[in-house]
Amino acid sequence: PKMATAQAGAIRDALSKADPAHAEAFDAAYKALAADLEALDTAYRGAMGGYNQEVMATSHPAFNYLGRRYGLHLINFGFEPDAAPAETKLQRLKDTIAEEQITVLLWEAQPTAEVQAPVDALDVMSVFLDPLEQPGEDGAYDYLTQSRQNVAVLQGLFGGEVEPAGDAS
Repeated sequence: PKMATAQAGAIRDALSKADPAHAEAFDAAYKALAADLEALDTAYRGAMGGYNQEVMATSHPAFNYLGRRYGLHLINFGFEPDAAPAETKLQRLKDTIAEEQITVLLWEAQPTAEVQAPVDALDVMSVFLDPLEQPGEDGAYDYLTQSRQNVAVLQGLFGGEVEPAGDAS
């Protein structure tokens, strides 16, 4: 949300420069979006109220942004949700689970049964978290809505308290 706020501010500024007659409207739209994004940031922080620096595995480096922003300790394994992981990657995950007491593996898409089976054998919970990088299969994309779904997943993992994150606008 913080990066999106900065990006929206840059867009507002560029539009205002290109079309000064509508600068007020651009600023009003920016302020509404910035308020929604601030509420989303607050919701993310609240959702992780019970996070105690547990190490989590990730299937994809897209989660590094989330980890940096909210202080999550993540280790990426480069798994693809639709391709069976190499035995060396599975062994690395198994070793890291033992060393770091990992209990959660974040996926950027639902893994196929073929991919999920060897992970299930490692006694780690697979959790889908939207990496917020592209539209879903239906072609629709709403950053705020999809982010709120991620907040709900994180709240379920860490038991935090979440205040409403505002309306998508």
